[in-house]
Amino acid sequence: LVEFLRSQERDCLMCERIRYNVLNYAYTIAKLFADESDFASTFRSSQGFCLHHLSIVVEMGAEVLPNARLGEWYDALFDVQKREFERIGDDLEAFTWQFDYQSESKTPDHARDAIPRAVRRIAGYP
Repeated sequence: LVEFLRSQERDCLMCERIRYNVLNYAYTIAKLFADESDFASTFRSSQGFCLHHLSIVVEMGAEVLPNARLGEWYDALFDVQKREFERIGDDLEAFTWQFDYQSESKTPDHARDAIPRAVRRIAGYP
């Protein structure tokens, strides 16, 4: 059953089209990072990727960028990812403090939607 379901995903016209577009986006990101210094700085200030798409971007960087630039690519990419996961972790912690009876502090506004944001970041759901 599992193999049948996986084969359906590979044979679906819509899935193939979406996969093609995602690969195109990943290629564009890596290419712009390599060729445009303005884009590289914008990339470094971005919010990064969900885990599902992160693997695609990592692989595409290895295909598109010259070996001399791969270290810079990985440093920038993983710095962004680490920063964003730490931010989400901090927000989740702030969210949980509202359930501690000993805490008198209110949940900060930026932490109120911490759970759905964490799920989106990890699973890639909109």
